[in-house]
Amino acid sequence: MDYEQSGGVTAGAWKGFEYEYEHDYEHEYEREVMAAPNIILIMADELRWDCLGYAGNPDVRTPNLDALAAHAVNFTQAICQQPLCVPSRMTVLTGRHPREHGVRDNQTPLPDGVPTFPRLLREAGYHTAAIGKMHFVPPRADHGFDLMRIAEQDGDGRYEDDYHAWLAAQGKEDRIDYWDQVERAAAPKTYWLSFGAMRSNLPESLHSSTWIGDQAVRFLSDTAREPFFLSVGFIKPHHPFDPPAPWDRLYEPRALRLPPGFVLPVPEDDARHEAFFDMRQMTEPRFRRVLAHYYATISHIDAQIGRILATLTARGLTNNVMVFTADHGDYMGQHGMILKSGARPYDALLRVPLLIAGLSGQRRGVADPALAELTDLAPTILDIAGAPPLTECSGRGLVPQLFSEGISLRAAAHAEHGRDMRIVRTATHKLIESADPAMRAFYDLAADPYEFDNRYDDATRVDDRDALRRLLHT
Repeated sequence: MDYEQSGGVTAGAWKGFEYEYEHDYEHEYEREVMAAPNIILIMADELRWDCLGYAGNPDVRTPNLDALAAHAVNFTQAICQQPLCVPSRMTVLTGRHPREHGVRDNQTPLPDGVPTFPRLLREAGYHTAAIGKMHFVPPRADHGFDLMRIAEQDGDGRYEDDYHAWLAAQGKEDRIDYWDQVERAAAPKTYWLSFGAMRSNLPESLHSSTWIGDQAVRFLSDTAREPFFLSVGFIKPHHPFDPPAPWDRLYEPRALRLPPGFVLPVPEDDARHEAFFDMRQMTEPRFRRVLAHYYATISHIDAQIGRILATLTARGLTNNVMVFTADHGDYMGQHGMILKSGARPYDALLRVPLLIAGLSGQRRGVADPALAELTDLAPTILDIAGAPPLTECSGRGLVPQLFSEGISLRAAAHAEHGRDMRIVRTATHKLIESADPAMRAFYDLAADPYEFDNRYDDATRVDDRDALRRLLHT
């Protein structure tokens, strides 16, 4: 299958950004007297940070995100604060860590009174819209959006959203997703043996990624209000790995290079943990099929992002700031595993893509290795919008780093996993503390980037380990 024939928009189909932002040499920023920018946040779900063309992946095709990256600062060491959907998304909304905002699973609502950045944008005069997967609890919770057209996947959301209601009105059901998310007992053996890598029973026109792209394009085509904040959340590439035809044929499994950190069988230390799929059944051919379908869902999303960028150009909307990220990653081969549960929070789960583009004069097409957190998105967006800051925000605005290299706002990034696991990560080391001694780990990422050599109990590394342990409390 040829990518351009699939509806993908190529790199030359949009014009970029013209938003002006003055700055001086002391990294203090003052807004010019001009219209505030439109801000578009695009979030994928369960996207491993290096499964993108601009990130150096040799196989996956993402021409539109590659084009965006050419205008952006690419934060290559961005860390999510919990590799689970709802806690991570509440971190983005609030600029707080899960232990601070109180949401640490997929069933807990954000406590009343916790401020969110979309609400502050709305109060500052922005028209705010949420399209696609938000994973709010309850699904239509008011976190500051004037307009919501949602497509959900987990829990009650899929019974109350706009996408599944639209699908049902046409007598259709996303069958493989239903097996994966709702009724696993109904799933056939082929679902389990393929690890959820199957062609969607829906045509491309009815697939969730296309619907989300359609709704985003519709909003951008119809809106007469500026400035606006548009949050676009894609369900994919979250499992099941079910691209529609013809996307399911975009990648030949045997031709793909195996991801860094891949090994089979799954190491014994990881295999002993319960996972969504029985990883003892994983083989290299089965993994290659999973990888091909995972990449296909990413390329399908990239085509929708191309449509969004092209619509901005067609409308003459050039005063825009674009942010692209994911709520968390996926093992996708690291230690031979897939998905996000069943073992330690390796970097394939914690690292996320993060692109920011659109400020005139900002650095473009550069990779910034300084540590960043998803907590940083809220203060960054509010800063760009000229809106009041959040109270009790743990994040740090990234605007200075958009203009100047060599700025590092933190010595370490912090994360959580489950109820008791705490993680601190520097540029070169990572510590995982847990009430379960079997889950504790200390990794020298410079020497062991894929985390096979746990040095937690190594007597020669106690000082290094304890230096990170002290950072857990800062």
